[in-house]
Amino acid sequence: MRQRNATHGWEKHAQLLAQAFALYRSGKGEEGARHCRAVLQSDPNNVKALHLLAVIRHASGKYDEAFRHLERAMKLAPDSAELRRHCIQTAASANRHQTALRHADAFLKRWPEALDVQIERARLLDKSGRPADAVRWLEDLDTRRPGNINVLAPLSSLLKQSGRLDDAEKVCRQAIAIAPDEAGLHNNLGNVLGRQERHHEAVECYQRAIDLNPRFASAYSNLGETLTTLGDHSNALAAFDRCKTRYAESRALVSLAHLKHWDEFDARLRTYAETDPINLRKASISAYCAERRSATDPYNFCPDPMEEIRIAPQDATDIPVDRLKQAVKVQDAVWEPSGKTTTGGFQSTGNLFATPCPVLGKLESHIRTCAERYRADRADLTTDLVLQWPDRYRLQAWYVELRSGGYQAPHIHPEGWVSGVVYLNIPDTGDAAEEGAIEFTLRGDTFPELANRPHPTIRHKPTPGDVVLFPSSLYHRTLPFDSQDARVCIAFDMVPER
Repeated sequence: MRQRNATHGWEKHAQLLAQAFALYRSGKGEEGARHCRAVLQSDPNNVKALHLLAVIRHASGKYDEAFRHLERAMKLAPDSAELRRHCIQTAASANRHQTALRHADAFLKRWPEALDVQIERARLLDKSGRPADAVRWLEDLDTRRPGNINVLAPLSSLLKQSGRLDDAEKVCRQAIAIAPDEAGLHNNLGNVLGRQERHHEAVECYQRAIDLNPRFASAYSNLGETLTTLGDHSNALAAFDRCKTRYAESRALVSLAHLKHWDEFDARLRTYAETDPINLRKASISAYCAERRSATDPYNFCPDPMEEIRIAPQDATDIPVDRLKQAVKVQDAVWEPSGKTTTGGFQSTGNLFATPCPVLGKLESHIRTCAERYRADRADLTTDLVLQWPDRYRLQAWYVELRSGGYQAPHIHPEGWVSGVVYLNIPDTGDAAEEGAIEFTLRGDTFPELANRPHPTIRHKPTPGDVVLFPSSLYHRTLPFDSQDARVCIAFDMVPER
């Protein structure tokens, strides 16, 4: 009888997990997750249930929860290569690159010839602030596996990123000689040539990549960006339109603005207002052009973002700033991380609020209160910023420590909803009142110059404890400063869980 009950329980669990997987594949992840939890309630050590629940949570962007399930599964099945791979992928998705690197090292100790993990290890070294080590790792891998384009392609990208542009070009051309019909290699070479400001040659590379793969969205996008740099906005528009991504749609709007094709610009925005109403890149170019043209903004996310900045002087002083400084100092940080806007400073990796730290937990609660207050203060607005306020969101936080001369280039936070900063340390800049200030503006770097009048600009020179909130679609930057003291802050995004 006991054996029959055990068999019946196993069959029921297998059935539930099969249903969970089918629900997940059909886009019903929450229902699938409930099935997994039902299995785990009666069998807490069911590795398949833990693994599938982790996969479902990863797909919904809940990386930290997914990683916890994977760690439990790993303790129960330490010899599973599939679980270890997913641990690496999930930790990396959560921006916990040091953790992902440790798992990659453990994987390679057990399976040293796994090329995909060897290559991923290089990427993780780079993301962990060790770009030189990443290059050395791939160069060594290239000597052991010569002529492998799967090694050469990321090696060329890392060399480009490290500023070794001649070496990057050489590796790209070596890879193309081995696989001349591989579109991605021509795209990579175009990226290298673009960094060398050899833009016309880069255009030829992107066009070759497109000839080899007419559906290569990245090549169309890169072609559009390069043509924009060259001032060829008509052909840039054509390239962006062929790309067919939400990002490219926003860049096509920039091209239309350069060309002053306002009828088409307005028509597209009216369509996007119905079909893609929460695209912050589209919101930013729309708000800028509406202000410059003295026109009504047809895109309703946040038509007047300069009016929606909230500056709360010393709003976080009930949380000891010194304790916050200590909490962020122990986090992993990278000097001038690639793909970020930080120059002359460190930026942390991962999510500060995923750290089990009481003072950071208190800050997260305070920021959630600030966000709800921000919303309540705007309850009478009819913009999507308020009307479509997400029911569920996570706070993604990181710290930035700028040194003398450091700054952050103008940028928006396209994955956020509302963004903000908590200031921990502000250098004394003497009479240079605006050094180290945060500046808000409507104009992005690639937007056209429109209207012969000054751009609206707001600058705030913060003090420790200040909390600033603003729409994530609003361009902002940090002004450089001359001081031996560091400028330290915690930045955050309110990220909808869609």
